[in-house]
Amino acid sequence: MFGSTQIDARQPDRVDGFGDVYSIFGTAWRGASGWSFASLPSEDREVFAPCAAAALYARDAFVSAGGFDESFFCYLEDVDLGFRLRLRGERCIQVRRAEALHFGSASAGGNSDFFVFHSQRNRLWVLVKNVPSPLVWLVLLLQIAVAPVVVLRRGPGKWSAALRGVLAGLRGLPAAWRQRLEVQGECRVSNRDIARLLVWDPRKALHHAPHFIAPSAAGTPHAAKEA
Repeated sequence: MFGSTQIDARQPDRVDGFGDVYSIFGTAWRGASGWSFASLPSEDREVFAPCAAAALYARDAFVSAGGFDESFFCYLEDVDLGFRLRLRGERCIQVRRAEALHFGSASAGGNSDFFVFHSQRNRLWVLVKNVPSPLVWLVLLLQIAVAPVVVLRRGPGKWSAALRGVLAGLRGLPAAWRQRLEVQGECRVSNRDIARLLVWDPRKALHHAPHFIAPSAAGTPHAAKEA
């Protein structure tokens, strides 16, 4: 997987995203979102997964993993795909000089009911499908703890949409669990490998910080194995 440096088209001195990040708290975000463009590293870095607004995937890996999960419809579908590919041993390189202007949330609005509903619902499905056991139980407990904080930060006007999203996510758990059995059956990496890819520092989550993967935590890249 290859991700691009996404620049906020409305504020070109600001970053829209520098790779998708996933945390032990069951939350995901675009790394460095809202940060100064000058804060980015000057070289390529490895990240958890690419934001699909502008990304490249190896076709064979994409097809083998089943592509995007259409039940998500939108929001976090790229995190879900990236997680599944990570479980299969794939990697993601964030290409610093591949720059794209991105009008984030142009379709639905950054804090619309539509966005809040789908992000709350899909967050639960990403977790249940992809986080391997026994790590999944820790992530679930932490997600239960932080979910009220996430909802409250949306503001009183969005609590109804957030609650509807959570309830829809719970209703979809049987289907997500069936998918989990297939996804986990194709896992080629250890729990330790996955744990090292995740953010454990809550401060990073609060500030939408980027998270870079150390080479020792990532294994051998797919392209290098083929070569």
